[in-house]
Amino acid sequence: MKTTIYLSILLIFLISAGCKKEDSGSFLSESTPLNAMIYLTKKIDTSGTLINNISVCILGTKEGPLEIRDGWIKVNNIKMNFVKVKAEDGTIYNTYNADGLIDQIEANKQYNFEIKLSDGTIYNSSITTQETELNELNVPANQSRNEDMNISWKETHPTERRDVYFNAYSCDIFIYGWMDEANETERNSGEYFIPKENFKDRRLDKVTIKISSYKSGTLDPGLSGDFCSTFEIEKVCEIQ
Repeated sequence: MKTTIYLSILLIFLISAGCKKEDSGSFLSESTPLNAMIYLTKKIDTSGTLINNISVCILGTKEGPLEIRDGWIKVNNIKMNFVKVKAEDGTIYNTYNADGLIDQIEANKQYNFEIKLSDGTIYNSSITTQETELNELNVPANQSRNEDMNISWKETHPTERRDVYFNAYSCDIFIYGWMDEANETERNSGEYFIPKENFKDRRLDKVTIKISSYKSGTLDPGLSGDFCSTFEIEKVCEIQ
């Protein structure tokens, strides 16, 4: 099995790194090269809670995230909120989001983003989300550390990428994890096998399994940055 050790979940890393800012009073100037970080995320977490999030960060080349003075960011012609979130460590995270404006991210739907600067310049970017939802992930509630694990998912679309994430815990403390891209056969069958070697560490008592699908959007030629739609499901399994 092809595996890649990773330090953090990609999306969290990108948002945290891209949306961190030391000075919460900065505004975008028209001379600032624009980097846009646009994310649509639809996730069913381990408790079964459905989470929808649409967010945009605008970054300068040296500054942190910047607010657009006398401008806006819209998604499907809905003006997004600019918010400042203070983390427990005191760090300010700035972003535009659609909380309370769009209840759910829909599959196979086009989302158009319009960024308007104070001088009237407009940048348009768009994405059509994944063809179908991710609604089902089958993971055993309990797993013997001496046996291979079989997981499966309902949706089988071989043209869409599927990534499998494995995180191991001991008393809720993260020990290690990896990510693997499901191959064509696995995507067709909707099945994936995790060898028992992954459970040999006697410390681990729980693992979380997550599958994700990613799709890139089309950024305006005047922008650089990252633009993607992510659908995810995560389940917990106790190790015996």
